[in-house]
Amino acid sequence: MRILVLSLLILFTGNISSQNDATIQAKKYFNSGAARYENGDYTKAIEDFSKALEFRTKITDSYLLCNLYLNRALSRMYLGSADGLADANEAVRLKPEFSRAFYIRALIQKRIMHDYDKALSDIDSALSFKPEEPDFLFLKSNCYREKKQPEEALKIMTKLLEIDPKNQEALKQHGSIYMELKKYDESAKDFLKVLEYNPNDFASLCDLASALCEQKKFDEALSYYLRAIAADSTEAYVVYNNIGYFINIEQKDYVKAIEYFDKSVKQNPKFAFGYSNRGYAKYMMGDLKAAMKDIHKSIEIMPKNSYAYKNKALVLIAENKISSACAELKKANELGYTQQYDEEVNELIKKHCK
Repeated sequence: MRILVLSLLILFTGNISSQNDATIQAKKYFNSGAARYENGDYTKAIEDFSKALEFRTKITDSYLLCNLYLNRALSRMYLGSADGLADANEAVRLKPEFSRAFYIRALIQKRIMHDYDKALSDIDSALSFKPEEPDFLFLKSNCYREKKQPEEALKIMTKLLEIDPKNQEALKQHGSIYMELKKYDESAKDFLKVLEYNPNDFASLCDLASALCEQKKFDEALSYYLRAIAADSTEAYVVYNNIGYFINIEQKDYVKAIEYFDKSVKQNPKFAFGYSNRGYAKYMMGDLKAAMKDIHKSIEIMPKNSYAYKNKALVLIAENKISSACAELKKANELGYTQQYDEEVNELIKKHCK
């Protein structure tokens, strides 16, 4: 989300004697705030937008006034503050015919308030003015994904692709939703289309490889993972981790998996998933001490890594430390393991914990 920067701030002193002067001064603060927003300095941007809004009763340009509220709302949203909702409400009140006001309020409802139903209502209001606006359709689809309604999200992305069949972001999301629905063949088709337009798209190469792994097409998947490394070697550690987990562990080749996890954490020593996955591979090989060392390293780097706590529980179960394992399984679920992955933790709890 970017704001149009109109000009740089010009310092102004003296009394505001007219509505025209107030509007001019407000525009100067708006431009300064916009420049700071563009540089990611949201705190200073809020200060400038607030200074501009001190002249709200004398500002004659209703479009400017509405955008001041919206831009302050966005700045507050990016700082994680719910205060932006009041600004968005005021913008909607000022210009109920302005689709962007509903869209930004929907963003805040989704990102900060996590009220997806209210966000969807606002998006529908925005779409009533601009029914084919991609940003609105993307946000609506994402809200349905948050609501765990991938079928509804897929319909929206399908509509967007009917409007613009070459929209690469829509193709990626379409493919990603198919992955959620476990329709891996359809998912792969979408990622292949992206690669027709951009053969070196790193994310699509990885996503296509993952879809192929789900279909047990490991050799083909490996070729796309290696293409991803060639496309962006700075992200190779992610790909090494995926190869180790989705190909080697899936095929129970734990020695080879560890080799790839070694490459992953060597390139990025702060990559928590590389350690937790290497710990799992070592656990599967029966090296419990080394497994626990890697798992602890993963938790040290990423204390909310639910997957690491699940792995820690597996090691503790193997050591017959059941009560300690159950505590770790509970922690994994509290951190969202079941929501993120599958029912494995719940199944372990049913089997080992009272």
